[in-house]
Amino acid sequence: MGEPFSIAANIVAKANVKSGDKAVIFGAGTIGVAVLQVLKKQGIKVLVTDIADVKLKIAENFGADAVVNSTKQNLEEEVEKFSEGGVEAVIDAVGMHFTFAQAVKLAAPCGTIVEIGFDDTPAEIPAGLITRKELTIAGSRMNCHRFETVSKWLEDGTITDKMISAVYPLDEIQTAFEDMLARSDHWLKVIIRIDER
Repeated sequence: MGEPFSIAANIVAKANVKSGDKAVIFGAGTIGVAVLQVLKKQGIKVLVTDIADVKLKIAENFGADAVVNSTKQNLEEEVEKFSEGGVEAVIDAVGMHFTFAQAVKLAAPCGTIVEIGFDDTPAEIPAGLITRKELTIAGSRMNCHRFETVSKWLEDGTITDKMISAVYPLDEIQTAFEDMLARSDHWLKVIIRIDER
């Protein structure tokens, strides 16, 4: 669990949030849910958006204050109800050009957007909007030496291993991959156990 949480630790550090702030997370996959847990432990109110209801249910179970299925609800309206003027941080764990464009709209003045996707499609964003809102935009793709932080979080209970959906022995690795693919809509993380011999 060190890998997703160390990435989450780096994202949250770049988001520059403090207790009482509000954030939006695009995507309720492994990284999005890891970020959610870290933000909640820091006293941040979090809205998670995804296009899959089952993923949003997972986000609720991990403490999301609000969830929005953007194929069924108007995301901008729901964020306005949640934050009245935008959120201090937007974490884009989907990383598509259209989610990046939405993030700029949803961020409050002086807010921060952390982009962790690899979509090379150009996003249409008026540069003036970034300037008028004085937004900070940061990219994040690695853990940047945050494993020690994650170890402390595991020790003090800031984070848990509840994201682990299943554990398989090494000799069942093929089954693990097949099961993960078959259950990818509601499984977050599979662990392959390598026993010492």
